[in-house]
Amino acid sequence: MRVKLLLLALCLGLASFLNAQNIAVGQWRAHLPQRDPLRVVQAGDYIYAWTSHGFCRYHMPSNETEQLSTVNGYTEVGISYAAYHPERKILVIAYQNSNIDLLFDNGTIVNVPDLYNASVNGSKEISKISFYNEYALISCGFGVLVYNLDRMESSADYKSNLIVDVKSTEVFNNQVYVATNAGLFSAPLPPAGISIAASSWSEVSTGEYHDLVPTQGGLIAWHDTVIDTYDGNTFNTLLMNKEFRSICTVGDEIFLTTSEGVYLLNENPVGFYDLKGSRASIRIKNDWIYASEGFGIIRKYPSGELAFLSPRGPYRAAAGTMDSYDNKLYIGGGVMLPQGGATYTYNGYYTYTEGFWENSIETPTQYLDSFYDIHAVTVDHKTGRLWVAGLEEGIVELAGKQIISYYDEFNSPLQLKVTRGISSMKVDEKRNLWVANFESGSPLYVLSPQGEWDSFPGINPQASRVLELVIDNSGQKWLRFGDGLGVTAGILVYSDNKTPFDKTDDPYPSGKVLSTAGGSGGLPDNQVNCMAVDRNGQIWVGTEKGLAVFYSPSNILSTNPSDAKQIVVGSGDDVGYLLGDETINAILVDGGNRKWIASRSGLWLVSPDGQEILAYYNEDNSPLFTNSITQLGMVESTGELMIATDRGLISLGTGSSKAGDRHGEVKVYPNPVRPGYSGEISVSGLPQDAFVKITDIAGNVVYETRANGGTATWNGLRPDGSRASTGVYLIFSGNSDGSDTFVSKLLIVN
Repeated sequence: MRVKLLLLALCLGLASFLNAQNIAVGQWRAHLPQRDPLRVVQAGDYIYAWTSHGFCRYHMPSNETEQLSTVNGYTEVGISYAAYHPERKILVIAYQNSNIDLLFDNGTIVNVPDLYNASVNGSKEISKISFYNEYALISCGFGVLVYNLDRMESSADYKSNLIVDVKSTEVFNNQVYVATNAGLFSAPLPPAGISIAASSWSEVSTGEYHDLVPTQGGLIAWHDTVIDTYDGNTFNTLLMNKEFRSICTVGDEIFLTTSEGVYLLNENPVGFYDLKGSRASIRIKNDWIYASEGFGIIRKYPSGELAFLSPRGPYRAAAGTMDSYDNKLYIGGGVMLPQGGATYTYNGYYTYTEGFWENSIETPTQYLDSFYDIHAVTVDHKTGRLWVAGLEEGIVELAGKQIISYYDEFNSPLQLKVTRGISSMKVDEKRNLWVANFESGSPLYVLSPQGEWDSFPGINPQASRVLELVIDNSGQKWLRFGDGLGVTAGILVYSDNKTPFDKTDDPYPSGKVLSTAGGSGGLPDNQVNCMAVDRNGQIWVGTEKGLAVFYSPSNILSTNPSDAKQIVVGSGDDVGYLLGDETINAILVDGGNRKWIASRSGLWLVSPDGQEILAYYNEDNSPLFTNSITQLGMVESTGELMIATDRGLISLGTGSSKAGDRHGEVKVYPNPVRPGYSGEISVSGLPQDAFVKITDIAGNVVYETRANGGTATWNGLRPDGSRASTGVYLIFSGNSDGSDTFVSKLLIVN
């Protein structure tokens, strides 16, 4: 032990190499919006809260908050309701897709897919979970599912034409009561495990019922704009004509949250507490904990002090295009329709920096405050300045948070509003900003660094519904366009001959449309969903029916152009195209020129030439929320892959990062490697495809490799497969010609 402590002290003194990446290779991390929780529920020492996409818990004794998702072993994301059985110490979690998890006090998570897999007449949407003895009463669209928590099995269901769209279920005085949109209904409580006959249900009261909670001697019922008590015979009104938001119980206390504050219904007379801006509230001893509007979970102490508890995250689950500069990843918060057009979402844009999120909408900024559908973002990689576009609003140039310039239809030739908008932007090597203008008279515009605009109205109008723009290594502009049907969709390639403000020397003034036709692109399908330029200058194209590569894009406008080719893989009788006719939705090229490809069936990692599938992730074999991936981005300095899905953002440490010709800020992670760690050890900040050699302190080589872009990885094993022993290791790295070398240090403690 003394040796380990001495080595640890030695390593901690070497601060220069302890500034590590914030995500390990192979590690997943969820990034879900937590600012608008819908409910809070107490489960022992924890407070659980959920938004429409996010889920987190607050540990009261330690004041620590943890984000929860599939990364932590939960089955889904997107919770509809959760309730805690205090005697059995089980949190029952219902998801929006009707799947259910049981979380036990020891941290064990058990999935209950009974309802998810069931075929029923009616909706399986879960509105509420309540308890009676060992049973969970699950209120659904089709009726009520009864689940035995002791036997871990579905016990019965309650269905009738009367009880449809059930909002809440309670048992009182040997009667089962259900609240529905059409009224309050009851039926005699059957023996355990027995369903209630449809004819046994009778109407108790008409009206639109929202919720029921038990109280001593009866029920409290929320219907329409009224809160009543009910003793089995008579209704008595407690409150009425207020904006009720939620009602819940903790022990004997009953909390009714309204727009003006919280009413404590168990108090006599009914107590009122000024807690505005809450959707749901509970009191633990003398502290209020509530789900706020826009500020996450808040703990209010008796002194009036507020503690904001929710983890930081993106403003919303929606994500547009992404671009990275150094350790920052910028993400548009707006989503453009697949074939163009606004969704009118007011989410701003997000900035992700080393695990921390900033949301532009939280900081008042001129122009941006009125932008909706911020879908397109791009970075000038020579200055680090950010360009942000509101789809139908205009463009803002930012240096940090300072606005440098602003353009709209009044001070530029851009055509905006009435279905016309900015679908994509890119900055070229001369710092010209290129803008794809959807349904404009000119699909393409350019803005010089000096502020001069020009348009290209001569481009084939077939590309007017331009959806995406990429610039290849020879400066040609590739415009992906659609028609809403996929019939005349495709790609248009335009060359300005590197003189964007002189059209007289353009070799193909109208551009060239690429399609499935031989000699005109040879695409697998006209419906093109994405494009990417790799580090060899090749253009990778994803379509509705497969993947293709333009290996010689520079000759696409010549008299002898090269069509796209699909990648042939396999041998003998087992030969086919890479990913076959899969729908390809996004492609990202990492620092090692590997390709990350999002298809309809998940996420693929393939070798630089596409001949080898290196990894495959889907919703069944990984924490991916869903196979429906819409965008991909990567933090260029760390290789953290950001994956946008229709359920929110999730990231993965990839072991590949952007690199230059020389060493940057070299980081080793984790460092030290502590007992029990079994993941990859990464070294970032290396030159492109650097040579890496790892030795022990005596100079014995334990591992050699090449970097993927600017990152190398090691699994911590010696050549014979044994784990490297406790000690300090030296990591030697050098660029391709050996002109730039570096030595890092790593401590392993077993």
